[in-house]
Amino acid sequence: MSSRNQTQNSTLVKLATLPEAIEGKLDDALPAFCKAITETLDVDRVTIWRYFTQSRQLRCITVFDRTMKKPDTVDFLDTHQYANYFSALKTGKPIAVSDVTQDPRTAEVAADYWKPYKISSVIASPIGKGEKLLGVLCCEATGSPRQWNDDDLYFVKQITQLVTQAFHNDTARLRAEQYISLQSIMMDIAAERDLPVLLKTIVEKATHLCNATGGLVYLNDPDQKVVRCAVSYQTPRNYIGVALKYGEGAAGKVAKSGEPLMLDNYHNWPGRADIYKEEQVAAVLSTPMLWKGKITGVIQVFHRQENKRFEEFDLESLREFARQAAVALENTRLYDETHHRAIHEEALHQIISAAYTITDTEELLKITLDHTLKALDLEIGVGALADHLVVRNLTAKAGGVIAKAVQETDEGFTQPQAINDWQNASGPLAIIAPQMKPIGIRASLAAPIMVNEKRFGFICLSDRQAREWAIEEYNLVDTVCSQLSAAIERAIAFQEIQDQSDAMNRLNSVSDNLNRVHSFNDILGVIGEGVTILSDTPRVAIFLLLSDKNIVPSWYKGVTRTYVEQVVAREKESSGYQLFGNPTPVLIPEKARSPRESALNKILDTEMFRSIGVWPLVYEGRVIATVVCYYNNPHIWTRSEKDIMQAFTRQAAVALENAWLYGQLEEHYLQTALALANAMDARDGATVDNERMAQWAEATAQELRLSTQDMVSIHWAALMHDVGKSVAPDHLVKKAGPLTDEEWNIIRRIPVEGQKIILPVARLHSVATLIRHFREKYDGSGYPDGLKGDQIPMGARILAVADAYGAIIDRRAYKPPRTHKEAVQELKRCAGKQFDPQVVEAFLRVAEDAAHPL
Repeated sequence: MSSRNQTQNSTLVKLATLPEAIEGKLDDALPAFCKAITETLDVDRVTIWRYFTQSRQLRCITVFDRTMKKPDTVDFLDTHQYANYFSALKTGKPIAVSDVTQDPRTAEVAADYWKPYKISSVIASPIGKGEKLLGVLCCEATGSPRQWNDDDLYFVKQITQLVTQAFHNDTARLRAEQYISLQSIMMDIAAERDLPVLLKTIVEKATHLCNATGGLVYLNDPDQKVVRCAVSYQTPRNYIGVALKYGEGAAGKVAKSGEPLMLDNYHNWPGRADIYKEEQVAAVLSTPMLWKGKITGVIQVFHRQENKRFEEFDLESLREFARQAAVALENTRLYDETHHRAIHEEALHQIISAAYTITDTEELLKITLDHTLKALDLEIGVGALADHLVVRNLTAKAGGVIAKAVQETDEGFTQPQAINDWQNASGPLAIIAPQMKPIGIRASLAAPIMVNEKRFGFICLSDRQAREWAIEEYNLVDTVCSQLSAAIERAIAFQEIQDQSDAMNRLNSVSDNLNRVHSFNDILGVIGEGVTILSDTPRVAIFLLLSDKNIVPSWYKGVTRTYVEQVVAREKESSGYQLFGNPTPVLIPEKARSPRESALNKILDTEMFRSIGVWPLVYEGRVIATVVCYYNNPHIWTRSEKDIMQAFTRQAAVALENAWLYGQLEEHYLQTALALANAMDARDGATVDNERMAQWAEATAQELRLSTQDMVSIHWAALMHDVGKSVAPDHLVKKAGPLTDEEWNIIRRIPVEGQKIILPVARLHSVATLIRHFREKYDGSGYPDGLKGDQIPMGARILAVADAYGAIIDRRAYKPPRTHKEAVQELKRCAGKQFDPQVVEAFLRVAEDAAHPL
């Protein structure tokens, strides 16, 4: 035996025991075969092709090229184009060709496929035979034509037998895996009782069973003679809802014939449905789901990869799976019917319970609509009750269109109406069919809500697909609306009581705030906010009527100053006081009801208001103010609203008058306190008056970046800081010598008495606090409370420094004045003891600032 024969035999033994081939792992085994053949026969290239019966194509599935050249075209051979080559292979015998360009069996292939690789000689050995042809093993040499000998041919033939066995092993392995997978899948789908989940499971399991890219499930509609896509799995677009007529596309053809369909070259199949024209699908496998001889649906899986095709065993497995899936589908449908009946009963129970426990009509409508939609497994719904509109899975605008259309129908709509397809609607609701098409609704189940034999509202449940409503669905909606109708009167009565109670609670709340002590300006805001709460509008204005009959806009919210000024101007232009000065309310529910010439309409037109309520505040028979409420929509006042608003305006009139009187009294008291402070200041002969001290203190506060409110308090405190001296006799105020203990007690009372004098003025409470504490010392040795450091209010610390500086440079009865320089030295000496060092520094910066000379 020659060394070449020994090598070939060794290779055959090695490949015959190759584990991947024995185990049927074709993708792993074939590259090893190709490489071993290339090395043993010393050829440049070995390819293995798979034959697809339906498309009659050979497709390259494995290649080993020693030159590492890449193909310029897709590796497939159409056997119709290369008939001579294909006929030779069908004999089942190897073809050994020394010059592929000269042999008629290979000349066409050489000119097209082998030419880019410069193939000169070939051994092509068929895998399988005749109609059982599985593929081709092709050994290719380049360069000069090669003469093949019998040993070469025998070796290739033996290798081909091993490859054929590997093909069979691979098929057997896949069949076994599919059988095991099929048994597991049957258990999964048999246990599923939720129809959408079952359909999704069916398409996923079918895809995995056939090792496909993705799949679809179509459900059959024999009445319409179409199949509709129910599940779209791993598809580039969502095809759910797509309907194919019988005979249209692969699924439509299967539904019509009842026979499976396997396509190897789907993208060139002329029967493709238009909607799938752009899909890049290589192969399709479609089979019917049969139950008791009836087609219930179609399962369809597909490959995207060009080199992927379905095998006969894929078809057999999918057919068996489809039969089992059809049984599971029917069982689930039967379960669904029973389950839905239970759901209907549970929904009705929930709605009846709600009708007896919930008095809010809008909330009751929401609960009823939601439970009914859930029971019927629908998403789109519109419910209307009086002014309440509830919309589910539609825009508010679309819901409003439906509600308006139903409300405008005649009185014939007094019973539930089932519309299977709005395009062919009949009955009392047919008139609204044109409104449904733009919204995208095809079918609806509508029922009126009747109260005292009049239509009070309705419920409309819809689907985007045409459908036939079951009698159970019709009866459920009829019963639901009957229960809802019976509950409306109870709910309306309860709601009226609830509204009255809520209104009274709001009235009590705003009245409590009204009865507190307020300044005149504050009480206007309290009244305005109270009216806003009670009148249910954010647009309110208050106009004061002065004794000289002038009208002053004093508080407004939700309207502009320009507008309220225009109101006053137009009121003055009108003949007589039409809006103001009337002791009774003026309520205009809608502007069209008032005369066009009146000032009222002009006022409404200015801001496009639709309704207005004018409420006078009357005190002792005199209108002292008018509250005006504006509404963007027509507004009808209930008796309860009128009673509550009139009760509030009566209280508001008293509160407003009291606030004005209190303000006048407080102003007089303040002027008296200022006069007393100035008198005390003049009594001790001081030349530095309170106004100068106020300027110094305010400038220091500004230097320390205090708030505006703090600076205002400091200014007032400086003006009246010595008002408490009224408790001290003249001789004590002007005394130059030491004070006795009794005299010191009087002096220590001065800040406290000053606080007492100021406290009655509510707006000066913070000022009174500063007056009490400006005699405290930073180290805690001051009076009246012995505060120290930050315990002393900052304003009081500032007053202490300003007062000390004034006392030093001032001429008094008991001492001559000292210079500014001496005053500065004294302040620095006492910083940290008597005065806050931070305040002293700020005061001295102000003292040196030319813009604020002391």
